Amino acid sequence: MNHHCMKSFLGHNDLRIKGYGKDYSDIELKEGFQYYYFCTVFEGRKLESNVHIAFREKTGSSITIDDENVKCEIVNAERIPIDSSHIDQTLPQARETLFYTCRNWMFANMINGTFVQPKSLFDV
Repeated sequence: MNHHCMKSFLGHNDLRIKGYGKDYSDIELKEGFQYYYFCTVFEGRKLESNVHIAFREKTGSSITIDDENVKCEIVNAERIPIDSSHIDQTLPQARETLFYTCRNWMFANMINGTFVQPKSLFDV
């Protein structure tokens, strides 16, 4: 594959989370973001086995995953199910298998247009 759909996201990667990792503990995330996306990939495995967890902050809730792919618990978080129903079919990539089957790209389509823009000093 010569591209990665992660380019669909704004923001930054947390260097403490690496592909091919299976056990994540005691990683404190920065608070205050509208969305978070936890993704790990596994070399030599089927794409379906890669871990994709979209979530947002929610006090008192948690996400726990303990399976053959990854072991993690995300506290004060609510999982956002990823599906293809929000893909903008007018986009040329919507007809390309590498995009319309990519969970990163699906989620980017799901949240497109939902970002709250911070006010500037000139918006008073």
